[in-house]
Amino acid sequence: MDRYPGYGFELFLGDQRMIASLALEIGPLQELAYTGVSKVVGHLTAELLAETDFPVRFFVERKEVPRSMVEEVVTMSDGKEFGWMVRHSAFPPISALSGSPSVGIFGAVKTAHFVFDYEAQIIHDLSYLMVPQFHTIDTVRHHGETLLRDISSNHLNICVSEATRADLERYFPEAPRHKNLVARPGWFWPDRFAALDHRWGYNGESFIVVLATIEPRKNIDVVLNYIVSNPSITNRYKFVFLGKHGWGSPAIEKVRQYSLTEQLDKGLLFPGFVGEFTKYVMLANATLVIYPSLFEGFGLPVLEALSLGKAVVTTDSSSIPEVAGDAVYYFDPFDPVSFGVVMAKALYDVAKIPEQIAARARQQADKFSWRRFYSVIKQRIVQDLSDATLELDLARSAQ
Repeated sequence: MDRYPGYGFELFLGDQRMIASLALEIGPLQELAYTGVSKVVGHLTAELLAETDFPVRFFVERKEVPRSMVEEVVTMSDGKEFGWMVRHSAFPPISALSGSPSVGIFGAVKTAHFVFDYEAQIIHDLSYLMVPQFHTIDTVRHHGETLLRDISSNHLNICVSEATRADLERYFPEAPRHKNLVARPGWFWPDRFAALDHRWGYNGESFIVVLATIEPRKNIDVVLNYIVSNPSITNRYKFVFLGKHGWGSPAIEKVRQYSLTEQLDKGLLFPGFVGEFTKYVMLANATLVIYPSLFEGFGLPVLEALSLGKAVVTTDSSSIPEVAGDAVYYFDPFDPVSFGVVMAKALYDVAKIPEQIAARARQQADKFSWRRFYSVIKQRIVQDLSDATLELDLARSAQ
């Protein structure tokens, strides 16, 4: 083993395997409901808990969190108690001092700069720059002012899709492109979910799931407008809107806006955010799934629906085609007629060729996994550290 004192790198020259201590910032796991960003960070945390090649630590802002607590949080997938403990516990500050290079990965917001020898940050989306009309002014201002500083201090920008990387390079051309990596998230359902669902044996009314946080960017208006234009559809299918309230008009106001109040709890259901098992059951038993979002950094709900063999009606915008390929039914969110035409096609196919739809959906979903997501990140970091060590070795040899 060669050791380079002062630079902190250790390298096994025989198999070129870099050894480094790594710390992950898990602030998003304080969210009450794990969706999107917090789900990505949660699964990355689970992968790192299983890591055996090098030591792994976890922190929130600048506080190091005990590993046993992190294991419990990942198991429970509930940030309510975790957030309280972070705020009220005297956790020690995270230290980057070690005998090997320190690597820090920030799961979303970068809460510290120049603390680790090597710093990486996950960039989930740039919607606040691409479609600022779908965000509050404070959100746009905050992220717009901080992201350039963050990516300038990063050794690696981990983009969750090619679309996100393209947006990053378009808006921040001054940032070196070689620092940008695409690592796509995955999907996961515990094995027990399928057994429980089978035992339950749903045999109720046919329903369509609409996956959408209640906020302007998620575009539930297109679905409500469709129901208004096709009132008999709720005699055949209930529409179940799964998703928490984000910002903007609450669901009840949207329903009133479209004069659908009488349909509440009959043809229209708004259960809000639901846990993973309930979501699994709803998706697995749905006739089809609608994801009407106008902009996504990745589109995790689409992938989860495909993993269960579902027909999905969604938009052809931003990263969604990258995730869904040719396994879904796309509509143009800016064409009022498009959604109705695509819905008719999807419902016809569900009735006529359900096996083909399910096979195509699952085949597409199998291209993604959390293990692959983490492996892409790990391999790039190891390679960067190895290259840095080699450069240092060559420089010293030339002296």
